Amino acid sequence: NKYLNVQIAKTQTINMVIMNLLGQNVFSHTSNGRNPISIDVSKIPNGLYLINIDNKFHKKVLINH
Repeated sequence: NKYLNVQIAKTQTINMVIMNLLGQNVFSHTSNGRNPISIDVSKIPNGLYLINIDNKFHKKVLINH
């Protein structure tokens, strides 16, 4: 399996969404503050995605199996 590890500086609850470039949610997760967050991306198709954390932080990520 392929995993994307996300390290968050905050230790509080966060909401994270991975969206494709059309703005469609392909993954969502609520973290209880544990780090890092490991996301199984094996079922997400290859491509460029945006990670949105608490509607404040956006990061582009390339998924390539």
